Amino acid sequence: MKLEVNKNELERALIALGKLVRRTASLPQFRSLKIEMTEKEIHFSTCTPLEQITFQMESPSEGAFHCVVPFEEFRMALRSCRNKTLELEYGEGILRVGETTLLHEQSVEWPVFCKGEQEAFSELPKEFVSLLEKAAPLVDREEVRSIVRGINLSREGITATNGRELLHIPLPLNVDDFTIPLPIALLQTRTKEEGSLGTWNSRAGKICRVETEHWIWQAYGLKGNYPDWRQIIPHQNSLVRSVSFLPERGEQLAI
Repeated sequence: MKLEVNKNELERALIALGKLVRRTASLPQFRSLKIEMTEKEIHFSTCTPLEQITFQMESPSEGAFHCVVPFEEFRMALRSCRNKTLELEYGEGILRVGETTLLHEQSVEWPVFCKGEQEAFSELPKEFVSLLEKAAPLVDREEVRSIVRGINLSREGITATNGRELLHIPLPLNVDDFTIPLPIALLQTRTKEEGSLGTWNSRAGKICRVETEHWIWQAYGLKGNYPDWRQIIPHQNSLVRSVSFLPERGEQLAI
């Protein structure tokens, strides 16, 4: 099975994929890259016990294969390729990346995010990931309360707090309160593609899935109740004064 992919596009994707790789992990799946060829698409995935991210791209080749190789070895093989087009060839448990040979790790057990009945589904605007990026700096990763180490999604929008500051970004979402872990890998994609958000329940907990044209990110939600930020924001009719301005003026104020 042989196919060609754009080297530069894949190199950019590995930056985001690498955010979930734990090079010192004792289990090989958490320091590996899974490659799947199905129905003229090729998928590249990395994972942690609670998160998984997949980059998907079209492939002109027909056929199917599945293999798992060490992430770092694949990255080095890709870097050593001098052509703009990278040739991948798989057969008999061996993956050739350009001129480098990698062995398929047969014993790896890849985590499966089992889908249950879907609870909610939302269409996402192009700027969804950039909005998450704006909320991310408020997340305190050293916070004792694990629930506050994530970003809250609700029907009112996106919310983040560090216990001293609070940011709420209004965005209509068809989802009940759901707190995702800080999505470092998803943020690193820098994607501006429209997509969808789905949540569902499984035996292991509630799961969130963000899907765009080229990316799929899914994660288990953080357990616990997110702080009731709605009580902090005053009601409109209780304000003594208010100021409104156009979006472009808001950008100038932010600068």
